[in-house]
Amino acid sequence: MSGDTVEARVARLEALAEIRTLPVRYAHHYAGLDMDALAGLYADPLTLRTGEVSGREALRTSFERSGTPPDGVRMAVLHTGNHIVRLTDDGRAVGSVYCRAEVQRGDGSFFHQAIHYGDHYCHQDGAWRFERQRDHELFYGAPPATPPNNLPPANWPERDTGRGTFPPGVPDGRGPAE
Repeated sequence: MSGDTVEARVARLEALAEIRTLPVRYAHHYAGLDMDALAGLYADPLTLRTGEVSGREALRTSFERSGTPPDGVRMAVLHTGNHIVRLTDDGRAVGSVYCRAEVQRGDGSFFHQAIHYGDHYCHQDGAWRFERQRDHELFYGAPPATPPNNLPPANWPERDTGRGTFPPGVPDGRGPAE
């Protein structure tokens, strides 16, 4: 790296910065249940978990079919962290990111998960994208000790515990999408 030009070093830093936004944007779009925006984060064509090479529409269908509990998702919050990225060549990279998921099923029940994602990235059409469907490696999934929908209203700032008001004005729990 000491022999690299300033331009090459800046280009690497820009690539790393853009790649590190992918899991955050994935979490944001998943929280908004925006399957089109999720699929837009991926290269086209891409490799699905099944090994099949397909397009974004197949990925979108896969998200709708297998990415949610059978009764659907009403609300999801994904907390991502500990993202490590390694550039492998000029147009590819690999990464590792951890995620804590808080999800409300369509029936109103909740579960949380601890997840690790093994990611592969590529630079396509002027942007960094997921190159294949993410490796979703589950540490565990469990119901929360106290389901949030059973809490009394917090009435923030009066109390710091209880059911909040976000997302506002959306009775089914869906938040705003990007």
